[in-house]
Amino acid sequence: MCGEKVVEQKDFFFHTITGQAFEMITNLDSRIIRSFKYLLFFPGRLSSLYVEGIRVSLMKPFQIFLVANIFFFLFLSEIDIFRTPSQWFFTEDFDGVAVLKQVRKIAATHNLSHEEIATVYDNTSSDFAKSLLFILIPFFAMITLFIFWKRKLEFGKHLVFSTHFLAFFLLSMVIISQIVMLTTTPNRWFFIVPILFCNSIYLIISFRRFFSEKWFLACTKGITTSLIFVFLTQLYKMFVNVLTLYWIS
Repeated sequence: MCGEKVVEQKDFFFHTITGQAFEMITNLDSRIIRSFKYLLFFPGRLSSLYVEGIRVSLMKPFQIFLVANIFFFLFLSEIDIFRTPSQWFFTEDFDGVAVLKQVRKIAATHNLSHEEIATVYDNTSSDFAKSLLFILIPFFAMITLFIFWKRKLEFGKHLVFSTHFLAFFLLSMVIISQIVMLTTTPNRWFFIVPILFCNSIYLIISFRRFFSEKWFLACTKGITTSLIFVFLTQLYKMFVNVLTLYWIS
């Protein structure tokens, strides 16, 4: 067909095929290294490059998010930041949700013990917490859209920024948790405080670079957005808890 490459005998030589495979692998490696270098060490730079159309040498935003998601649940699968374990959730009344009433209903319907329901809940909620994280992307994008509404940027650009930030958020938790476990006795606050501080700084620099915001406003909006994001993750956590409870009903 017109425009297609003409097939030659040399295209099927062993060295040609292996050479193409090697080129593909090395190109992929360079894209991964370059993408994560920008993501981790140059806040906002990766998003800026992507919206400017510089994409061939970089991974797509959602690809980066998926890789970060995999790393997060490989290294921090036991961290219950995006769900509430049954031992805490199965109380009489959890944030207005009649949990024990629903658990008793499930037990009567499926003839299961409390312990069996707890096991199913923990396994299912863990799966949901991992697989539904992408839901946070458009919600965080709406937050930045509201905060920077005067910029009149297309929502798609906010989605790109949001995807990159959430990827960084997941990776920062992995990195900080490993450092904390190596340097001190694991403690909830030794884990949470550095993450909040790190992500606040990341947002400030990102806002400065991606939205061309002045430093004072970037600091104010960065800290505010970081706190809003904490609230957003708590809403997501509750969503996963309730969804799981009614899913197993």
